[in-house]
Amino acid sequence: MIGTRERRRFAFLRAAIALTCAIFSLGCYLSRSQATQIQAKKEPLVGLNFNDLSSKHQQRRLTQLDPKTVVQKNNYPYYSLSANIPIYRPTIHTFWAPVKTLSNGDKGTGMTDDADNQMFELWRLSWEAIGWQVRVLTLDDARKHPRYNKFYNKLQDVPLWGNRRKGVNREYNQWCYIRWLAMVVVGGGWMSDYDILPVRRIPHYFGKFTAHQGGVPSLVSGTEEEWSRMAWAILEDGVQHNTPDTELWSDMNAFTNIQDKQRVVVNQSVVEATPLMTGKPWIENECNLLQKYDAIHFSHNSIRMGVTREGEKFRDRPRIAARIMKLYHSHCAGATGS
Repeated sequence: MIGTRERRRFAFLRAAIALTCAIFSLGCYLSRSQATQIQAKKEPLVGLNFNDLSSKHQQRRLTQLDPKTVVQKNNYPYYSLSANIPIYRPTIHTFWAPVKTLSNGDKGTGMTDDADNQMFELWRLSWEAIGWQVRVLTLDDARKHPRYNKFYNKLQDVPLWGNRRKGVNREYNQWCYIRWLAMVVVGGGWMSDYDILPVRRIPHYFGKFTAHQGGVPSLVSGTEEEWSRMAWAILEDGVQHNTPDTELWSDMNAFTNIQDKQRVVVNQSVVEATPLMTGKPWIENECNLLQKYDAIHFSHNSIRMGVTREGEKFRDRPRIAARIMKLYHSHCAGATGS
């Protein structure tokens, strides 16, 4: 017969095994306890005050981590409830390279340096809130590729000048191609535009090249081999469209054009922000819509097509995105199971 002490010991062992199984089956989450996960889930992800956003929210996230529990394995950081129970934090990448500022203070993208920085901060906080670590890739990463010079030289034959060949956004369009090579250098994985904000936890596995917003490479994933295959494929497609009548063939044009031929896996887990920007109080429609998606894309086109406040322009995307995310977390977060 098993005594009380033994029963308690077996009960503790079963609980420990269950906890370990739960952690490794749901092992991409950052929180240090289930209570913390639930509390963080119900809190608004962002506010409209960026000073508050970058201090209180960041402080709350950072204080959940104990540096003593961080270990290194294959160059990936693991965070754990204890040093003996590692939890993998997947990485979301984005790419950044300088773009010239025009005489009016804006860039060809319609953004300013301050607006870009705010958008990056919002992107970072949003992904960290669902347990991912963020990494910003640069030209230095892309240049580590052994065939970077060949890629760059060939890229000069792709029409990137834009409307009436003014070349206002030529740098930006060029970096959009280069980022694909940077992802090869870091071993593949997930990459997003900096205006993709998640609304719930996203399964972090990757394999075959996958586009998570249909024909838009705003959130994409794949192995290193898949990224390499796609990087050269879109470059070749861009070169093939170097005709007198073509002013711009962006990486998105190339990506959309070769999707079927390159056997890209396509799903639709990202929604454009446009249907959420109604200019009216949110009702069930917005929450019901977001039940179908994992992330929102605050693209230029969303700002152009959606209802904005008087005087808001592309440079106000961070403020608009923060406003929408606040609406989501105050109206829908509990209902959508985020």
